[in-house]
This record gives sequence, structure tokens and C-alpha cells, in this order.
Amino acid sequence: MNESKRIEFYLSSDIWRYDLSCKAKTVLAYLSYCANREGECFPSMSRIAKECAVCPNTARKGIKELADKGLIAITPRIVKAASGNRQTSNMYRLLTARAKKPKKPVQAEPPKPAEGAGDLSEEKLNALIERLGIDKSYGDASAATALELAIRELWYEENFRFKGEPVPMRRIRERLLRLDTDALDGVLIALGAYDKTDPSAYLKACLYNAPLQSSAEITSQISEYRRGHGA
Repeated sequence: MNESKRIEFYLSSDIWRYDLSCKAKTVLAYLSYCANREGECFPSMSRIAKECAVCPNTARKGIKELADKGLIAITPRIVKAASGNRQTSNMYRLLTARAKKPKKPVQAEPPKPAEGAGDLSEEKLNALIERLGIDKSYGDASAATALELAIRELWYEENFRFKGEPVPMRRIRERLLRLDTDALDGVLIALGAYDKTDPSAYLKACLYNAPLQSSAEITSQISEYRRGHGA
């Protein structure tokens, strides 16, 4: 069981006042845990499913039930990329009793995380993606898409853990800003040798660790891979 960095959090009594299914109650409890002071959060569907110990389809049904009951509002998060706009995880705003109202009207633009954001804005994220040239550097479209999506999700990750330890958002972003194309090559090689479950989580861990590898380590890793594949 993952250790929570939050000792306690507010959970509205609406969880009992409405005729909610077990899955909806569990999802509402997790969204309440993730929510900031304005009652907003944006965990990915895979994260919701994992933390609620249900499959993604069950998590989606729980989200829909909460929206139908008027207990949450859902806003798509759209990010700008060189290849065009792309939707990432949704933003969820709690509408439960006594939930704080946002100070500003909810916009369709991706929300800025309240915790650890500092001066690291979405503009820097887009600049990072453009600098890496992921869509131009990899002929395999699926690899390019997986890399870009993982970087964008990791940039906003609030509950990321590396080797069992929670990692602050600011440190994650500092690491990502140090990425280069050689590091990305090493990440894809490591992912190709991965034979366990949840490759998305492993990919994020590799991206976080990649800037710590020396150029010699990455070059050796790439050379060894090419020799093994006759490249």
C-alpha cells in the first residue's frame, strides 16, 4: 500500500446523502484527496483506477455517476503542441456541500497546479517539447506519442514516487528540463527491455532518472542496443 503524503483531507457528507454506488463513493473519496483548496484536481483515469483499486472502465462509470448526480464538474484539459492541440487528463471540480468555490471562473485552459508551480509554467513545458523535437526525431509515431504524453503527464504529476519515495513537483520539472535527445534514446531502450506491467509508470520513472545518467552511460547503452539489433 502506498504511503500518503497527506495525513488528512476533507470529505463531504454528500458521500452519504446521495444514493451512490460503491465505485462512485470510492472515486469521490479519491478526488477529494487529490483536490486543492479550490476543490479542483486533474488525476489521469489510469491513476484514479489504480488508487481506487478498480479497472479504468469502472473508474469512468464512477466519474459519470458523480457528474450525473451533480457532485463534480468535468473540464477537458487541452495542451498546445507542435503537432496540434491535444487533450490530456480532465480537470475535476468538486461541487459537494461546503466545497470551496473557485476564486476565478473555471476556464477550458489547463489549470496551473497550486503546489510547487513556482515560475515553471506551461510555456516552459511546451518549449521543452519543442526543443526535444520528439515528433521529428522518432520515425515510430507510437514511440513519439508515448514519450510526449508521458512528459506532459509527469510535468503535472502530484503523486509521483521514485523508488518508493514521494517526489515534489518542482524537482520533477527541474529534472525534465534537463532532458536531451540522447537521454530520450536511453529511455526508449530501457522501455524496450521492460517486460513487466504498467509500462506507462515505468516510462515516467525512466524519464525522471534519465538526466542523472552521464553521457558516457547513455552512449554505451545506445551502442550496446544497436550491436544487439544489428544496427
